[in-house]
Amino acid sequence: REGNRKYSRRFLPPRRLILLGGGHISEKLVPLAAMLDFSVTVADDREEFACAGRFPLAERVICAPFEEAIDRLAITPYDFVAVMTRGHAWDGVCLRRILRGTMPAYLGMVGSKRKTALLREQLEEEGFEKEKLDGIDLILSSGDLNPHYLSFLATFTTAPVLYVHGNHDDKYEKTPPDGCICIEDQIYVHEGVRILGLGGSMRYRPGINQYTEKEMAKRVKKLRWQLFRKGGFDILLTHAPAYQLNDGRDLPHQGFQVFNTLMDKYQPRFFIHGHVHMAYGRQHKRYDRYGETHVINAFGRCTFDYEDEHLQEHLKH
Repeated sequence: REGNRKYSRRFLPPRRLILLGGGHISEKLVPLAAMLDFSVTVADDREEFACAGRFPLAERVICAPFEEAIDRLAITPYDFVAVMTRGHAWDGVCLRRILRGTMPAYLGMVGSKRKTALLREQLEEEGFEKEKLDGIDLILSSGDLNPHYLSFLATFTTAPVLYVHGNHDDKYEKTPPDGCICIEDQIYVHEGVRILGLGGSMRYRPGINQYTEKEMAKRVKKLRWQLFRKGGFDILLTHAPAYQLNDGRDLPHQGFQVFNTLMDKYQPRFFIHGHVHMAYGRQHKRYDRYGETHVINAFGRCTFDYEDEHLQEHLKH
């Protein structure tokens, strides 16, 4: 810290590339990935294809059934995963296991158009993930979700997938979520429900998707005509929380006062935000009230009924 100027440095784990399958593609890919400073892990269930001598530049080589290997790897949102096993059936095994857990930053599979289309049909027939989306009319993302994950959801449901940006969503500039709708700085109407989107966090370092209180208030001011024309809004969808309402006292997680002002004036039925993870160790709530507005911390995932009069008792997460 120098005077009134604050500096922050972000520490992230090493970029890890996980190759599921130790065939000839992986053999060529490992040296290239190592040159790009990836920490490379190769997994295969055959000893002759999962040996250190075959992949001298790999950080780790695992010989185990694919499902076991995936569990041992504990995939994170920072990982890159490529599925390139010896056959269509094993590709399906890997995808099913991965998609039940945390989505990596990138998930790809090597295969022909016919092969990939067939596997997708199989997953749909099995009801994979689709069961969780039964009865869902609308999906709202409060930001900082993998764009590939949002695209995946969009392929398994006919419900609109709406999103705002989180402060870590700079990758959306190059890879926006396919099939999804960005509602930044606009009011989107779905079956009569008006949803206002305002993404981003409090500015704490240089970068996009961050705003000072004054900058966020300026964004809201530009919405005056939309707010007048629509007669207000029913759901406020943001990334950051409101000021002193389930926010953090550190600058990156501090809420915006203008969100409180919006709720005071328009009294929406819902205020949905993310950013303050309940896993951080703070006493952040899943549910709160602000006047007549239901406040939901959408960390992870949460399902609710818009018309529910006993919302706190029935929140599913």
